[in-house]
Amino acid sequence: MTNFETLRDKYACPCDESTMYEPFLLPVKAEGMKVWFDGDPEPYIDLVLGYSSNNFGHNHPLLVKAAQDAAAKIAQIHSFHTKDKLLLSQYLADKVSKEQPYNVYFDIGGTSVVASAIRLCRSYTKKRYIVCFDGAYHGASQLGASVTDDGFIDKAQYVINNVSDFVIRLPFPGKHTDVTTDDSIRQLEEAIQNNDVAGVIVEPVQGANGFIFPEDDFLPRLREVTESNEVMLIMDEIQVGLGRIGHFFAYQKWGIVPDIVVLSKSLSGGFYPLSAIIARPQLFNSVSSNATAFQSTFNNNPLGINIALKVMEFIENENCLENSMVKGETLLHKLSFLEDSPYISNLRGEGLAIAFDMTEKNAPNQPSKKYAKKLKDVALDEHLIIYSCGRNGDVIKLAPSLMIEDKDIEFIVNKLKIVLEKAGLI
Repeated sequence: MTNFETLRDKYACPCDESTMYEPFLLPVKAEGMKVWFDGDPEPYIDLVLGYSSNNFGHNHPLLVKAAQDAAAKIAQIHSFHTKDKLLLSQYLADKVSKEQPYNVYFDIGGTSVVASAIRLCRSYTKKRYIVCFDGAYHGASQLGASVTDDGFIDKAQYVINNVSDFVIRLPFPGKHTDVTTDDSIRQLEEAIQNNDVAGVIVEPVQGANGFIFPEDDFLPRLREVTESNEVMLIMDEIQVGLGRIGHFFAYQKWGIVPDIVVLSKSLSGGFYPLSAIIARPQLFNSVSSNATAFQSTFNNNPLGINIALKVMEFIENENCLENSMVKGETLLHKLSFLEDSPYISNLRGEGLAIAFDMTEKNAPNQPSKKYAKKLKDVALDEHLIIYSCGRNGDVIKLAPSLMIEDKDIEFIVNKLKIVLEKAGLI
């Protein structure tokens, strides 16, 4: 009999996210929010869902059918438009704005389109600096890492590449932090005055940092400053877009229109690692097409694009945005018991992006990675998959399926009550 744990120790990468959980578990089947592991007949409830890659749960029948149909058409072809690509481009461009034109490029993975967005800003403006924010996560490629918070990626691993060159990092004015919009905007204006700033990249709601929601006036003021100074504004919607907070694009909650939007994760329902960059035409036009600067072997992939087009129909037809908003409000209300714990503070959420902070006992301003890990580990023992995140490793995020039902909410709430009691945190 094959010993898979031995295979892991001998052959698997030892520094990826599989180190997050200590028990050795092999997933063999998934459906909705349920995941079955090898040798265990009882399913686990997945509240991570591939960091929101599976926004609609695992293997929704309609999306499985879409993936099967797509695979029977064209899996891969290069250098040709397809009907689906043009239709999906139109759909996404119109979602950003029907009044202003946008072009769309499709690639593989979120970090690739982040790198492309930065390249577009620099190419179009002929300026160098990119502004990002504390607590941001934009990927692990060299350009992605350059605008990712140091708490998530150790920049020393890049050795000869100084990935922080021409990057300015500013404080993010979260609702539960001591940073104000005035603080952040003032520093942005100073950065623009003193440097040749090409663009600003921001998550409308910070994902990896623990669903950190900005002050309500931040994004409108950020858009005002960037626009008046001809600085490009990139919205990273990779984790919180496509319905996670109840809006198609999360930034739409604040009524703004950016220059660039980047998407990935749930764009193709978790069936394919499709990503997209949606940008104003003049930005793409600043890059020469002669050297095919925007290219990769699997760019504009017909399989991923066909699935994504069906995902867009699914979002519209299944009322995903409304369900996210309504069920999220119900779940957040029913989780209010969490704040009775002396180890928990800042329960927050909108739509189905919900999080809370683990702290030292009766010390809401002292983050505790230790208690976050304890809660995560006990939850796994109880067949509930959650994870700890944030710059300090102290945040617990809950990202259930946008298709969640009332019975699922009751199960999750009751399960978390059991976990909190067994962890001795109540």
